[in-house]
Amino acid sequence: MTPLNATPEPNMFASSRIAAVSAGFESFTHLIATTSTNVVLGEQARDGNTAPAVLVTDHQTEGRGRMGRVWQDDPGAQLLVSFRFAADPASASELASSVGIAAHEAAQEVLAVNVGMKWPNDLVVVDGPAPGKLAGLLAEYISGPPDTVIVGIGLNVSAISVPGATSLAESGSVATRDEVLAKMIDALAVLRDAGSSIRRELVSRSATIGTDVRVERHRDELVGRAVGIDESGCLLVDDGTEVHVVRVGDIVHLRSVP
Repeated sequence: MTPLNATPEPNMFASSRIAAVSAGFESFTHLIATTSTNVVLGEQARDGNTAPAVLVTDHQTEGRGRMGRVWQDDPGAQLLVSFRFAADPASASELASSVGIAAHEAAQEVLAVNVGMKWPNDLVVVDGPAPGKLAGLLAEYISGPPDTVIVGIGLNVSAISVPGATSLAESGSVATRDEVLAKMIDALAVLRDAGSSIRRELVSRSATIGTDVRVERHRDELVGRAVGIDESGCLLVDDGTEVHVVRVGDIVHLRSVP
């Protein structure tokens, strides 16, 4: 059995290490297996290590998704990575969105099919031979001082046998995890340096805006047309009577606009 937090050979993510240094991250760690990359970086932050960091693993034994869901992986088949940033309440949401945008940029760069961002935190392949969910993102705010935000993402690289899911390989890409992560970190650095409009990027890359959706919330459901994303990152849904501001909820795409 592979011990948790065992460190593999450093050249396995050589390109990503170089990209991380250039992007200003103070540490880059690759583990063969761990509980959860978000949990590990969060525990470090609570213990006083709040430096910008990248943590990638081949396998998570306690991976998590949104709303407490379990995230299962096939060892080595997914890019499982978390980023830690200095943050405050005003910047946390934009930092999380930036990671999603950077992942979208990296995935689109290695694929010849269209990738979209499904609100609030998924990447989806929307056409080609294997449409489906490509990646999911989970962000957590850690109160300090100093405050930090940790953003984790699981992106399917090799073929995966999960209903509704797809992968880069199934859509024709031969990119490795290292190549994808290096591209993601480079894209993240560009987004932060250029001061890009996060809302504009979210809208232009969205696979949700312009579709009919069902919003599954804790106590009710809302059905309507997704018409935009507001300045705070909330989804705007028009049910034919009014435009609702959706802050939290699971989104089901009902159909695409002709």
